[in-house]
Amino acid sequence: MVRDAGKEPNPFVLERWMVNYARHALTDYDQQRHDLDQEKYVELRTATLNAIADTYPPLRHECERQKRIQNPEKEPE
Repeated sequence: MVRDAGKEPNPFVLERWMVNYARHALTDYDQQRHDLDQEKYVELRTATLNAIADTYPPLRHECERQKRIQNPEKEPE
């Protein structure tokens, strides 16, 4: 049984899903990330999120949120 089947989905959850989908399905992020050390991985993830934000401006806020979570001590670019 599906709960809340008629309920509108949370827009913040949908944005997170859309950014994650774009990062994993629309880029070569997954192929590249496995061979990187932590610093290079953070650079790749940040560059990927920046590209998603530039391509899909309505998702910019979620991309910035994901960058803050990934690297909380660094100011977003």
